[in-house]
Amino acid sequence: KFILENRKILVVVGFISVILSVGLSFYITPLYRSTAVFFPTELSSISKAILSNVTKSDILQLGDEEVIEQYLQMLSSEIIRNRIISKYDLMNHYKIPKNSKYRRTLLQKKYDDYITFKKTKFQSVKIEVLDPSPDTAALIANDILNLLDSAINKMQYERSYKAFKEVEKQYNGLKQLITNVEDTLKQMGALGIVDYKSQSRALSDAYSNAMMKGNKQVTKEIKQDFD
Repeated sequence: KFILENRKILVVVGFISVILSVGLSFYITPLYRSTAVFFPTELSSISKAILSNVTKSDILQLGDEEVIEQYLQMLSSEIIRNRIISKYDLMNHYKIPKNSKYRRTLLQKKYDDYITFKKTKFQSVKIEVLDPSPDTAALIANDILNLLDSAINKMQYERSYKAFKEVEKQYNGLKQLITNVEDTLKQMGALGIVDYKSQSRALSDAYSNAMMKGNKQVTKEIKQDFD
């Protein structure tokens, strides 16, 4: 009964709703989605490999929750954010009003709405970009991956360099110790003790093995014997 009594009003309201929907569709810009997914690996594995007996499988080990969180933090860093904003002129691309007092705040909100980083249930990280241009969405997603890769390479280089300097220090110390041992054994040879070269090689091997195993007590005793 209510519908029959008000059918004219309902028809008019429905007609207006259709007109509004069609009209708004011309003003609402469609957004295209671009997605990139990758599996994080252990960030410090290379430097660990230099300093310890790490296998190839350890170097390529997938990251745990903590590692994934590190990747998410890097993706959200100001360095990557500012590079993307600058390269794609997002202030104008997102049509942020030039006379707004809060242009930067509005830009940050648009960025966070259109560019997101999430952990998936498969322990991977998903980069998702929304943009009115499908090409721009894909380019931004790829550039974020490239910037992340550059940041990781720089971090691993710095860590590996520190590890290399530590190994170099140990190597030079071992080399000097071997020289001292050989000099000492030469003196012993002059006193009638023969085959000092074989003895030097055996002691050097013992010292090297002790160092590799982290046996500080043995390395200390060998070093004291020939200081």
